[in-house]
Amino acid sequence: MIAPLVRIAALALLVAPALAQTPPGPPADGKLPPRTQEEMTDLVRRLNPRKLDAVLAALGQETPKDLYACICSEAPHTPGVGVRYDKGQCEFAGLGVWRERVTRDAKTWARCVDAHRLADGRSVVEAVADAASLRRKPQVAAPAGANEGQALRAEVEALRKVCLPLAPAVDAVLAAYDADFADYQRRKAERADRAANLPGKPLTAEAPPYSEGLVRQMREAIAAAPNPCEQAAEASLVAEKAALRSLGDYAMTLAGTIVAPGGGDALDWIGRLKRVAPAIGLVEAGGTVVDVVKESRAQDRHKLHAEAIEEARELIRVSRGWTAEIYRETLVSYEAEVDGLWKAVSQAARTLQEQTADIDARRLRRPPGDPLVQRQYDATLDNELVKAKGDRSEAMRLAFARMDEIKFLRDALEAYRKPTLGRSCEQWMAAACGERR
Repeated sequence: MIAPLVRIAALALLVAPALAQTPPGPPADGKLPPRTQEEMTDLVRRLNPRKLDAVLAALGQETPKDLYACICSEAPHTPGVGVRYDKGQCEFAGLGVWRERVTRDAKTWARCVDAHRLADGRSVVEAVADAASLRRKPQVAAPAGANEGQALRAEVEALRKVCLPLAPAVDAVLAAYDADFADYQRRKAERADRAANLPGKPLTAEAPPYSEGLVRQMREAIAAAPNPCEQAAEASLVAEKAALRSLGDYAMTLAGTIVAPGGGDALDWIGRLKRVAPAIGLVEAGGTVVDVVKESRAQDRHKLHAEAIEEARELIRVSRGWTAEIYRETLVSYEAEVDGLWKAVSQAARTLQEQTADIDARRLRRPPGDPLVQRQYDATLDNELVKAKGDRSEAMRLAFARMDEIKFLRDALEAYRKPTLGRSCEQWMAAACGERR
């Protein structure tokens, strides 16, 4: 994010009653990682005061006395106009009295949240992060005689036995680890042979299995979740990362992804790239050029998907204890956001039409005179048109990317939160197993 990594809808944090049951304490150093601090501030500032007050009350905390007053004081206003916080809004008094919503300016929130803390010394952002378990990382160890993959497989099978849904990506992670571990064992054996033939010469230790980090992250997520239903959700969402390509994978794909010169939907600079491609080694044997544009767009999609996964994990965490009403209100909030995004797409298209019409009209009014001046005039209009099209494309890209993220979030809620509404995890498991009989 970030391109914000965390943009959970405002209602997502109304789950605090459930979170308040077992809030983990802050870490030893008392600090959030900078990225998490930024993301959680972005999340909190999207709440209105009523919702944030409800979250803090459920966590057993009172909203810092002057937090909203601090934020209101930063709202733009002319000299001689007084401003104060009152009943969820900023009230201005000058030539008349008017009210506006509390600003969501990121810098203002960051400064005021840091300056006005809770009674225990934590900031509002830190308290919400602690409630959502964003600073708790349990220690996990594989059973004696088992590797990380075997330990995860046992934990996953326990979830399957109680009929909980798991994403197909979970099996993909386990299969990948099995292959990686077999390769690791082979490399260790080869190293042992070399060491026997080269006594006294130190050899570099073999790197652990490639997918071991992802497997361990899944096990840590399972260990941190409070019950099997939440464990299934966490394991599934972390496993989704297996579908994302590494930078090394991108490099290999870049080398093998080709497009015929002149073909495909490319950016303006691809033509220049093709002219210099022979000199920089970006030409395949058949004379085709590596499609850098296509691959860069693929990277962008994967980055957005990774951000959606992290947002979904946090949404699932903070939605523990939701009522059916909160669930419905959250879906409505997503629908409203999508409506707004479609309006932004339509507006971007209209704006381009208006700018294009204006440029065409100005082109017809090209001033007479020196040919060089006329060419410069046309070049200026051409540049304006390129920028107008670029602005439209960027607006549409951002809107469609966010719509895709919202679909992923709704799917996650449908799979892992909806079944728990109005019933316990045990009741969900019993119902799920009954459906399989």
